This record gives sequence, C-alpha cells and structure tokens, in this order.
Amino acid sequence: MTTTQRGHGGGAHPAPLSSVVIAVLWATQTFAIFYDSAVLQMLSAWLFSAYLVAGLVRGSRETRFVWLIAAIVGSLTLTRLTGERIYEAVVFAMLFTAWLPVLQAARIVARTASGVIESRRRIAELPDGRREPGFLFGAFGFGGFLNTGTYALLSTLTPSDATPTTRRRYAEACLRGVNLTIPWSPFFLAMAFVQSYLPAVPLWQVILTGLPISITGLAISLWLHGAVGERGARGTLLGRGGLLAACLHCLAPLVPILVVCGGGVVLVAAATGLGTLATVIVTLPVVIAAQLAVTGTDPRPLAGELTRKLPDLQGEITLISAGMILGVLLRDEPNLSAYVAPLLGGSVPLWLTPGLVTLAMILLGIANIHPIITGAAILGAIVPAASHASEIALFHAVLLGWSMSTIVSLSALSLIIAASMFQVRALSLVLAGNLRFILLFVPVVSFYLGWMA
Repeated sequence: MTTTQRGHGGGAHPAPLSSVVIAVLWATQTFAIFYDSAVLQMLSAWLFSAYLVAGLVRGSRETRFVWLIAAIVGSLTLTRLTGERIYEAVVFAMLFTAWLPVLQAARIVARTASGVIESRRRIAELPDGRREPGFLFGAFGFGGFLNTGTYALLSTLTPSDATPTTRRRYAEACLRGVNLTIPWSPFFLAMAFVQSYLPAVPLWQVILTGLPISITGLAISLWLHGAVGERGARGTLLGRGGLLAACLHCLAPLVPILVVCGGGVVLVAAATGLGTLATVIVTLPVVIAAQLAVTGTDPRPLAGELTRKLPDLQGEITLISAGMILGVLLRDEPNLSAYVAPLLGGSVPLWLTPGLVTLAMILLGIANIHPIITGAAILGAIVPAASHASEIALFHAVLLGWSMSTIVSLSALSLIIAASMFQVRALSLVLAGNLRFILLFVPVVSFYLGWMA
C-alpha cells in the first residue's frame, strides 16, 4: 500500500492496492451504518490496521510526529488500556475511510457546479482594491463544503505579476475564510470529531450558534482590511457600491449549494439520529447523484479522477486516526479528568473555561501540536464532568481553538496547502495579518462562549 506525496502523505507513486483497500473500507463502513456485522467489522479492522501501518511507514515526518505525540499523551494518561477499548477506538477511526472519500467526491463534482463557476468569475472580476476581501468571502463560501480544496480553486485567480506581499495577503484571506467555516460547517473534520464526544448536542444547534461566530470573524476581517488593507478601502464598507455588497455579490451564487448540502445533512441527522460522520456519508452521495442528474454531467470522468485520488487519502487518514484512536481511549479516563476538573467548578469560574480551552489549543498549535491531539486530550478530560448547559459552549470552544490553531500552526495541513498554492512562505502567514486577526477575534468570541457557558 502506497500513497502519493500530498500534504501529509508519503511515497512517490500511487499503487492500485491502496485504492482497492480504501474502496473496500469505504464500502464496508457505509454498510455498517445500516447493518451491524461483528464479523465484517473485525475483518475490516484488521485490514484498516494494516492500512495504517503502511501509511505510517511511508508517511510524512509530520504524520509520524503526530503519532509520537499521541503515544506520549496516551502513555502518560491512560490507565485502563484493554484490547476491547483499542478495538473500539480502531472501529471508530475506521469510519473516516468512508467519510473522506465522500468529501473528495463532493469536491470533484462541486467544481462543475454553476454556482461555483459563477462565484469564482465574480471574484476574478473584482478590482485590485477589493480582491483580498473577495478572496475572504469566496473562501468562506467554498470552504463550507470544499474545505482545503478551496485554495487550489482560488489561488489561480492571483495575477501572475502579483508581488510577494499581495500573494501573502490573498493567502491570508483564504486561510482565514476557510477556517471561519469550522464553527458551523458539518463537512469539517473538527465538527465530526467534537460531536463524537458530545453527541447530545444537535447539529442544528451547533450550526445556528456557530454562524454568529463566523459572521463576527468576517466583520473583524473587513474592519482590518479597511484599517490596514489597500488604500481607499476605508469609508466604502457599506452602501450599494460598498465593499460588503461586493463581497456578498461574490458569495451569493454559493448560497443554494450551501443550503442544499448543509440543510440536507441537518435534516437527515434530525430525522435519523445519526451522528455527523454517518450523516455526511449517507447524504452527500445522494446530493452528488442529484447534481449529476440535473446537469446531465457524464459521471465517468469524475469517477476516474476520484479513483486516481483515492491513494492520496492514505496520509490524511493515517494522521487523523492518531487523534481519533487517542480520543476514544481518553474518554472517561479518570486520571485525565482529575487534572482539569478545577476548570469546571472550582478555582476557575465556569465562564472562563471556553476561553482557556481555546487559548490552550492555540498555544499548543503554535508549538506544532496538531489540534486533533489537543482536542482529544481536552475533551477527554472535560466532557465527563461538563454539565449539559455548558456543552454547546465547550463544543464551540474546541471548534474555535481548532480553527485558530490551524491558522498559526506550521504543521497544519490547511496552512501548508495555502502557502503552497499561493507560493508564499508558510511562516509569513503566521506572523502577519492572521496573528493580528486572532488577537482581536478570539477575545470577542470567548466572551460570547463564556456567556453561553
């Protein structure tokens, strides 16, 4: 089993065996949503374990580092490690072998959607003084369902003669826009990960309470653009011909796509009681099939492209699995809960807890600790003692910490891809405008979450 070197993956050329394995796991995990077969799951778990070992052997340095940190955290905190719990953790992580291919298929098909094409055209037609906020809003719209695929879509709109500073500002805007979708988008890993710890929080509630967080981030970004952005931006924010109207004009063609995809996931989750992962796995293929049928698109070239890209998922699945397996093992771990129990009712006021959770994840992100590890440790420690009233605040505190740590972590896939697509140094995206944004945005949202707690 090999994988192509993309982001977190390793290896030089994709091998057919990797495609076959991920396709088999995709099929078995989709089947497992509807019918529970202990024998099939056990066989799949063994196959998945071999797939992870191959991915780790051929993986990138960052993937190995994440597994190393997970092993260290586990060795320091786990006291009830049994074969049954390990099997439970592997089975849960295995569900991502169906989730990631479905998202990959959605990204491929979405590029052909008329709304995506029209939104991209409107961003390309913006004058230079408005291109940066156009990238911000475009990335916010595309990122809601394309995730990191947004960078490849928008980076090609950068003029060939753009200065390094201009490229950096466009990359910052895209990175910020994509990560501002994390508080509400059900198509991000962070959402599925946190809900696995807090299943009692309904998806619709997370989305409704997350949208104000994202809108606040967009507003602060526009204010920063007017304060320190291109000349002439200040004073033209509102009004028919203002900057906000131009940005919303670019975003408008994506609204139907977001409503259909997001609304479909919310309705299916509410009707079936499935978690976010399972809901996305069963809902998106129906949406994709409907899109192809309505537009009359030949699915064969898209299916061929998906087949070619399946091996590229091995590195990402291997990295994700480290945090997922650790996260399941840390659930209800008494040692870990004892370390942070004071945050929930002792020496630290409850309203400060969301802000401290977010701050911890950001600081560890700067230290290149992946948010999937910090999120697992924090949720494993806090959830057992959290009251139901504070669960939604805790949910968003982790989503916010995940979002912002991704912006400042040099090991984050999102930042690495943005830097590569826009041909800028990754460190420059951390030290410039996005750090200023975090210093303004996080305190405001932390007060909001503290009030919710």
